[in-house]
Amino acid sequence: MHNEIILGKKYEVKPAAYHRNIVGVAKAVANGGIVFQIDFCELCDRDTAKANDGQVTAQLADIKGPLGESCFFS
Repeated sequence: MHNEIILGKKYEVKPAAYHRNIVGVAKAVANGGIVFQIDFCELCDRDTAKANDGQVTAQLADIKGPLGESCFFS
């Protein structure tokens, strides 16, 4: 668990409504959670991401860690 989240930075997150980890940019603090703009998610979670306009609100316990700028997904 992370106690400090930097807005604008990419994180690996596992929100409860998703089957797999997602990669997103921390955008805002809202309703006791952090709002992430999803940059990457697995195929099995794309419908969920699309239904939420590409955003997800996650709790601090859902955040696995920050990602570097060299993160690459094929």
